[in-house]
Amino acid sequence: MVSRIRVNWYANMPQIIRTGLQGVVTIRFTIQRDGRITDLELLSSSGVPPYDYAARKAIELSSRSIPSPGLPESQRARNGDFYYNKELPGGERGPSERGA
Repeated sequence: MVSRIRVNWYANMPQIIRTGLQGVVTIRFTIQRDGRITDLELLSSSGVPPYDYAARKAIELSSRSIPSPGLPESQRARNGDFYYNKELPGGERGPSERGA
């Protein structure tokens, strides 16, 4: 699921990223057992609408990409953090003009 979201995120990356403008977006979503993604909620905006849009769109486009019948519950809530031109909490750098 993470790799599918990443592919969709890169495909929707706004051109404004080339300016070096930084931001972090956090979105909560629920993965249903059939792979549908529901209940998207913006928990923390980057303050840059194109960044927020790209992160949300990446998750929406990943819906139904991977069914999750092995989930112990009928659904599972997740948070997704999207870093733009910023260092991730492990020292890696988020997508920038040079890519990830």
